[in-house]
Amino acid sequence: MNRAFYQEFPLSFKTAVRPRDGWRGLPRFRARMRTASLLLLGAVLAMLSVEMLLHPFYGTLRSSPFAVPTTILNSDLPILALRQCIEGCAESHFYADGARATGNVQLRQAPTGLIIGASFVQAKQVVDKDTMGAIVEQALRSRKEINVRQYGYDAQSIPTYVGLAPILLQKWNPSWVVVVMSRVDWSKHPSVWTMRVSPDGVPGMTLTDPSQSHGIKSAARLLGDSSAVIATLYWRFRDLVASSDSPPSGGPATSIAQQSETVARDYVAALKYSFGDRVHILYLADVGITGDNDPNDSLRETALLTECARRKVPCVSSRELMTDELKRNYTPARGFGNSIMGEGHLNAAGHRMAASLIESLISKQ
Repeated sequence: MNRAFYQEFPLSFKTAVRPRDGWRGLPRFRARMRTASLLLLGAVLAMLSVEMLLHPFYGTLRSSPFAVPTTILNSDLPILALRQCIEGCAESHFYADGARATGNVQLRQAPTGLIIGASFVQAKQVVDKDTMGAIVEQALRSRKEINVRQYGYDAQSIPTYVGLAPILLQKWNPSWVVVVMSRVDWSKHPSVWTMRVSPDGVPGMTLTDPSQSHGIKSAARLLGDSSAVIATLYWRFRDLVASSDSPPSGGPATSIAQQSETVARDYVAALKYSFGDRVHILYLADVGITGDNDPNDSLRETALLTECARRKVPCVSSRELMTDELKRNYTPARGFGNSIMGEGHLNAAGHRMAASLIESLISKQ
């Protein structure tokens, strides 16, 4: 090939290998790559530094509270300490079967009461002695001997509680059972159990094993369990999208009411069938920082209380008490100094309110 060919085809192989300006651009390219590498290394080191700072304040409940062997339920001492500073800042303790410790000494041969719910009962945001179960236990022990076991399952709902009912009843033979419900029970979180209730109120249960998840989701869960940074980002993101769990406020009121009535009917029937006359229900109403009622939450609350009355299940809502405490004493039941006040999980004051309602519920039996 001659010079004329390269002049006619400037994008030939020779031009591609040897740029027009010769090799003068190579040092500039290397400098840019060096800068990009240093930026990437700096970002990784910054993330590791933040991880090292956050990790002492964060822990993960690694033992699965689902489908555990009955023998594990015999543990008398908490085996896991969990720290978190995402909402509030607290260290909590758990037993081998996932029960949250109350911080009180467990009495031998004393009857047992059960409190079951989602993350409101798991209560990682407050210390052991400030949980609703601990407060109820202390209050009842002024009159009689009793132990309170509280089981909180993060992002779970009624199907999970019904699925675990045979194990819990067989082990503890509780004097009473309080199921703590909230709008989470009307949301679409993936449940470990699925439930279909027949017209006569008998629940058909199917266990979905959480360990069967593979691929990207499994890797993401493992990474989130190991990293305080990723876990913190996850919880912040979940707070941002939490409002999507509720039906849209602009939807037809009749359809939302019908949905609330259907869910309440199935849930109360399943709980009544599984726990019998020992079951009580506490509904944690959505009471924000202003005390205004969410119309959708009011529909869920009304449907639940109506169904409880129809099936003769003791049931109470926290709305009146929480609203009164907020307006009279300016005490919100939810929120912490490092989160949005009036939203999220119960703070220590919220647990005291829930405990007083639970005590009044079970004292009527």
